[in-house]
Amino acid sequence: MEDWSVTLFHNGKILTMDSNDSEAEAMAILADATKLGIVFVCQPAFIDSEYTWLMRRLGSERCERTYPFRAIIDAGIVLAGASDAPIKSANVLKALHACVTRNGFVPKQAITVTEVLKIFTYGATYALGQEQTKGSLEKGKLADFGVLNVDPSMVAPEKLATVGIRETFHRDKQIYQTVNGR
Repeated sequence: MEDWSVTLFHNGKILTMDSNDSEAEAMAILADATKLGIVFVCQPAFIDSEYTWLMRRLGSERCERTYPFRAIIDAGIVLAGASDAPIKSANVLKALHACVTRNGFVPKQAITVTEVLKIFTYGATYALGQEQTKGSLEKGKLADFGVLNVDPSMVAPEKLATVGIRETFHRDKQIYQTVNGR
């Protein structure tokens, strides 16, 4: 795989990330991103299709910094979840499974169910500048939410793929309900 570099400009400051950065350099970059208030956006579902070949293409050292969700969150950076649909499934529950289990790919970068739900709710609306009107269930905010068939935080990680959607609400109106509530 070819080397890559990303340069971000923010209020006259430059932040450069490079595929050859050491772990210490990567941590310094995360610290800089935190100070600059940069929001990171991720498409976790790609882990499911890439974990089988990433090690071969990137090598173990680079893989340690691939999809570094735990490091990003621990650095205090707002992480927003996205699907990259139609390239990947828009099913957030698949992304939930990918973030928590990572299919065994660099497990130290796994995040909790609660953190995944936050990146796809508050994190996503924060990235869009809409956190004052949606992204959490609070009085005065738009009521856009889903009801799951189980509490995913109580499900064993390897069983997260079985979590289903019972109901979906948009602007406080039910727009989807499973047959018999299953």
